[in-house]
Amino acid sequence: MRLLSRNESGKISPTVFTGTTPPYAILSHNWGGEEFIFDDLVNDIGKSKTGYRKIEFCAKQAAQDQLQYFWADTCCIDKYNLLEFFSSAGYRLGDKRSLEQLIHEITSIPVKALRNHLLDEFSIPERMAWASNRETTEPEDNAYCLLGILNVLMPPSYGEGKDNALKRLQSELEAVNGTPFIVPFSQNHRFIGQESQITELEGRLFAGSQTTKIAITGPRGIGKSQLSLELAYRTRQRYENCSIFWIPASDMNSFHNACAHIAEKLKIPGWDDEKVDVKKLVQLHLSRKSAGQWLLIYDNADDARLGFAGMSTPQATSLNDYIPQSELGTIIFTTADSNTAQTLASPNIVELQEMTLRAAQRMLEKYLDNPALTNEQHETTILLKELSYLPLAIMQAAAYVNVNKETTIKDLTGQEDEARTNLAHKCALTLLTDGRYNEAEELFVQVMETRKRVLGEEHPSTLTSMANLASTFWNQGRWKEAEELQANELQICSRVLGEEHPDTLTSMANLAFTLKAQGCNDDAISLMEKCFELRKRILGPQHPDTTSSLKALTKWRLENMEIKR
Repeated sequence: MRLLSRNESGKISPTVFTGTTPPYAILSHNWGGEEFIFDDLVNDIGKSKTGYRKIEFCAKQAAQDQLQYFWADTCCIDKYNLLEFFSSAGYRLGDKRSLEQLIHEITSIPVKALRNHLLDEFSIPERMAWASNRETTEPEDNAYCLLGILNVLMPPSYGEGKDNALKRLQSELEAVNGTPFIVPFSQNHRFIGQESQITELEGRLFAGSQTTKIAITGPRGIGKSQLSLELAYRTRQRYENCSIFWIPASDMNSFHNACAHIAEKLKIPGWDDEKVDVKKLVQLHLSRKSAGQWLLIYDNADDARLGFAGMSTPQATSLNDYIPQSELGTIIFTTADSNTAQTLASPNIVELQEMTLRAAQRMLEKYLDNPALTNEQHETTILLKELSYLPLAIMQAAAYVNVNKETTIKDLTGQEDEARTNLAHKCALTLLTDGRYNEAEELFVQVMETRKRVLGEEHPSTLTSMANLASTFWNQGRWKEAEELQANELQICSRVLGEEHPDTLTSMANLAFTLKAQGCNDDAISLMEKCFELRKRILGPQHPDTTSSLKALTKWRLENMEIKR
């Protein structure tokens, strides 16, 4: 280990310890643009750098703490000579050159990179992929470990989670590179199959004197969105100056919010004006030649008419009204509806086929923490057949097994099995979170009916399914259907659990919000008043549920007063 010390004349020099190391201080700091590095130390240069002041401070502070030695990563580590590998027992295994093939096989880092080729020779997606299989103690380090090789300065924020850290990293990359990449999902490094469709799609991009339009169609859950996501990342790697945007098109609300986000990110004039239609802003911006080359993905465009969920058809708007026109642009639509595909992109339609059994097996193996579970070949084949070889269902099956460690592949087979129902419920929740409400509804209905039949209408799991289905209706703006379910749920909870049970109070609050959404202001306020009083007495005035009820109640009362003036 290399440690630093300062002699009587003030010179800082290194000492290498091969055995027991003496006590030493550690400099914890953020890297800046002018660090005092190992080469500066050994060549006795670089003392005018701003980073040298940190080294002097550390030396002084160590002396005050009666420590002779101190350590700083900037100059104690020779970043150009990290060559040797040792076992946990201290035995030398080899150096970077002698072990390069093994390192490549384990990490997927190209041999060229291990031989110190310039990082600029590798695209950003390539470099990000080098850490895709890395396991870190802190999940955020999956993103932070990439900062150096991507040449990005970003302060760590432990506790934000891996996904948020990667999103921040993505934003920093956009700021550095200047080419927008506004896609709300990380690359799926476990993407399997459909290579022929990827190749076909890549061949159709940016082909023509007008906007290229392509529709990817197929049953729900077959992998249209995952295929588009993979295409987005490959396009980014292939066309470095191509802007890429992702817009969920399941309903007008999702569509509007995504356009507002894009307009804000691109700082399109007028993006912050509430009177301006941001959807038109994005359309006009991308239609200009100055926008350059771009790829735009409309995900879940199952209906060419975008309605505000729950509204009648006359209030719906055609997706075609907001499609930009540019010979430099390509638009991908993912849709489960073949008629919509024809309307939006004919004749450029790519229909996804069902995965083969072998591809489905490989996918299941990749997503399982313990791939050996698929050695139960007969049971694996049965399960994959029951899942209709759908990628989404396979991913959720693997996730369920990973969480429930005692579960085997065999446990998931059989339509009435509890594990199967729980798996379907988990899959539906994922769809709900992703805004894929039609698909979520189908699964929630199946789960609710199965639980009613097997467990009974009053079972807590059945009531949970009922609440989730109502939430799906709520997100679609189907207020009446949500109200019917929530009223039934509230009645059962009151009878079985009692009016003062927290779950009953949650049902009461949900129903109040649904009534308010329909304009039934007096009924909503009356029900929320009852909910608030019960929560205040049972949970306490400071409980988050109580304060949430009070906040809603106060807002509704003020709005009602304005209406009645």
